[in-house]
Amino acid sequence: KTTKYRRLKLSRQVVARIKLPGTQDVGDLEQRAEGIAATSDAIWVAYGFPIRVARIDPATDRVTLSRALPGGGAWKYDVLLAASGQTLWAIARDGSRYARLDPSTGEVAAQGRLHDGWVEDAAVAGGYLWAPMQTDGGVWQIDPTGSVVGKIATGARPIAAVPAGGALWVPNANSGTVTRIDVNTGATKTFVTGHSPQGVGIAGKTMWVPLIENAS
Repeated sequence: KTTKYRRLKLSRQVVARIKLPGTQDVGDLEQRAEGIAATSDAIWVAYGFPIRVARIDPATDRVTLSRALPGGGAWKYDVLLAASGQTLWAIARDGSRYARLDPSTGEVAAQGRLHDGWVEDAAVAGGYLWAPMQTDGGVWQIDPTGSVVGKIATGARPIAAVPAGGALWVPNANSGTVTRIDVNTGATKTFVTGHSPQGVGIAGKTMWVPLIENAS
C-alpha cells in the first residue's frame, strides 16, 4: 500500500501523483496522508505511522525531505499542519502535543501540549499558532516558543480558524455566530449568523458562511 499526495488543477484533473516515502505497511488508516499546508516555498504533508512530514517542491513535484516527527507513535494518526511564510506547525488533534518545525530541516524548534480533547482546526496568524478546541468555547493562542499565551473566548464549538486581513475568523457552530479576533491585540467582535456556521470563506471584502440547521 502506498501513501500518495495528489496535485490537481482547478479543472479537477489529477496532474501528478507523488509517492511519500518511509511508510510502513500497518494498515490503510495509518498510511493515509492527512494534514497539508504551504510555506512560502514548499508544500508540507503529514502522513503515515509513525507520523512523518514530507516537504514537496511545488515546481518539480519532488519530495525534497521526509522525516518522522519526534516521539514515534506518540503522535496519533490525526495531525494537522498550519503554516504562514516560513513558519510551520504540526498539532495532534487529540491535544496531546504540538511542535513548531524548522522549514528547512523538519526538525522540532519548539513544542508543547494543550489538553485532552479535540482540536478542530489550526492556523498561523500574527506570528502565533491558533487552535480552536471543540469543547473549550474558544481558541488557544500559542507563541513561537511553544508557550500557551492563553485562550480567547469565541463561542460554543469553534470549528475553524481562518486568517484574513490582520484577523482570525472563527465560526462557532453551536452558538450561531462568527467571531473576529484581532491577532495583534486579542480584541474580539462577534457577529450573529443564526443556525450553525460550518466555516468561513473570504474574498476581498466579502465573507461567505455556510450554515446548517440543528448543530449536533
